[in-house]
Amino acid sequence: LVERVEQAFVRLHPADWHYVLSQGRELQPDPSAGARLAGAQRFFEAQAGQSFLLDAGLPGSPWWVLPSLGDALVAFKSRRGLLTYTFSAAQPEAVSLFDRRRKLQVCLYPAEGKSARYDEDDSRDADVLSHHLKARFDPEMPGLWAEDRLRIRFKQALGTLRLRLKESLRVTSVSSPETGNLLFFRVRGQDSLMVSLGPLAGRPEVELEVRYGGGLADLGSEDEQLQVPGQEPIQTYEQELPLETPQVYSSRSLWYPQVDADDYATAELELEAPAGWTALAGGRRTPLRSDAQRSVTRFQLEQPVKYLAVALARAQPRGQLQSGSVRLDLWSTPRKRGDADETLARARDVLAFYERQFGPSPYPDLNLILGEGETPGGHSPAGLVVLRERPMLRRGLLREDPATLWGVPGFFLAHELAHQWWGQGVTGNSYHERWLSEGLAQYSAALWARQAHGEAVFQGVLRHMARWALRKNGEGPIYLGQRLGHVAQDPQVFRAVVYNKGAYVLHMLA
Repeated sequence: LVERVEQAFVRLHPADWHYVLSQGRELQPDPSAGARLAGAQRFFEAQAGQSFLLDAGLPGSPWWVLPSLGDALVAFKSRRGLLTYTFSAAQPEAVSLFDRRRKLQVCLYPAEGKSARYDEDDSRDADVLSHHLKARFDPEMPGLWAEDRLRIRFKQALGTLRLRLKESLRVTSVSSPETGNLLFFRVRGQDSLMVSLGPLAGRPEVELEVRYGGGLADLGSEDEQLQVPGQEPIQTYEQELPLETPQVYSSRSLWYPQVDADDYATAELELEAPAGWTALAGGRRTPLRSDAQRSVTRFQLEQPVKYLAVALARAQPRGQLQSGSVRLDLWSTPRKRGDADETLARARDVLAFYERQFGPSPYPDLNLILGEGETPGGHSPAGLVVLRERPMLRRGLLREDPATLWGVPGFFLAHELAHQWWGQGVTGNSYHERWLSEGLAQYSAALWARQAHGEAVFQGVLRHMARWALRKNGEGPIYLGQRLGHVAQDPQVFRAVVYNKGAYVLHMLA
């Protein structure tokens, strides 16, 4: 990156200052300093509240805190807009360049001399063992009010615990049954909650309860979806008919407190939804109570899951089945009820095939919901599958896409069901290994297609994957994972390389 920088905002530890000015790099007087001062002050005031700032319900808040020794942050204006460079030695990939306005991670690399291969568990100070979460959802916001009781094991003695939670969710209390309320802070702009453990510091295991609530403007679902081109701004009847789209609260939306991504834990969820709405999660479902206003349902996840997810929709049960070790319950929105029987039959076929190939499902209770979306999409957290299909009468045509396999009925469903094994039951050490879960899910679906539709269909799937992989191969290696196509905001790059090239690599090894 070669840029001419006119203004820069720099944060570092005071003890590092002599390194900045070492080797003859002293600051020089600026003869135009007086004329530049007002602009520099404006830039300082705009950037000072963006980083290293703690909010708390105490006098004197907010507080500015120091970066760690050796760390640095530089926000600078360039011809590419305002960019932020950070160096954080505690992170496996210490060097980061970020575009805050577009929320884009431009690049991310390990520090000099450090390996690019790492296990996210190695950098974790704490491990969540279980969640007992009660949540009341408001689909009109969308938002929720919740309390989560976490059982946490520490890998080393800590005085302060950092939890990840969306900044728009207001925390009302953090407490322990042993010590009562604990002091906590929000790190501004970082979706972080810092808890001072006080008398709990140094204990190997603690139980904390976090109470919070508020709105979530961006649910941030990790959907796998196809793309639709821009549409003409004309008024049609179908625009007056709203889509029956499930709201998905998933890992990226940070809707519940968590130590870090992919932190496997057991969970018990009690989900409250308004009348006419259904809240679904993974695990064994038990209705608790229902009246004219709201319903409450419990979901028990006895096998550890890497994150919690909830789908909220105007949906009704459409059937259930037992396929090997898996009990499947199917739900759908009103206009998708006609697809329920076919989907159940196909899901039984897919699950039976996978159990023959890979062994019993890691999650024996599976809830599947059918809904609509502007583009076809799917999401498959542990014990839950959300499928969204585009109504046939919707305007516009879908773009050709790496995941487009219209000639293979059930392929998309097979891909999502495979994630119960690959991506949930088994996952990689870091986001760099994302290609293993996506590539294995894509290849598993291709193998099912051969069993269900024949060898000619399977060869056609392979040709489709090879064509897209070669088309986008120059965009980067499989190992870049979710960063592929991120700066260009082209998700087709990710799907072509991670899904299709990943699947074809597995086929070559088979």
